[in-house]
Amino acid sequence: MATVTFKILKNDYVASSDPDNQKWTPAYKTGQIIFAKKEGKIYLDFDDDRTCYTPDVPSSSSGGMNYLGIADKLPDGNNVILKGGESVTAKEKDMIVVGTKEYIYRKGDNGVLGWFEVGDEAAPTWED
Repeated sequence: MATVTFKILKNDYVASSDPDNQKWTPAYKTGQIIFAKKEGKIYLDFDDDRTCYTPDVPSSSSGGMNYLGIADKLPDGNNVILKGGESVTAKEKDMIVVGTKEYIYRKGDNGVLGWFEVGDEAAPTWED
């Protein structure tokens, strides 16, 4: 039975410290999603590999995703209240975590910006 965990890194970079990818920063773990805020990237460790699933850009202003932080509830619009009370205005491709779920602010099929679930830590595990 495989499980997936997720980790949010605010200050560290995700990198390989050797050419054979034997020593990961952070340590490699099968079934791990990593949100690297400083890099503006999302990685998946699975099946003996680490794969980056975001474009090679630093923030939403140039095309990639931008992690805003953790919120107590899903906002109705683009005004997000983060834990600790900080208020931020979400832009397209911004991401937040609410409880066990991750959301991205993007255009829907109707062309209107809204919050869309992209992950759920509480989702059932799958068998290998």
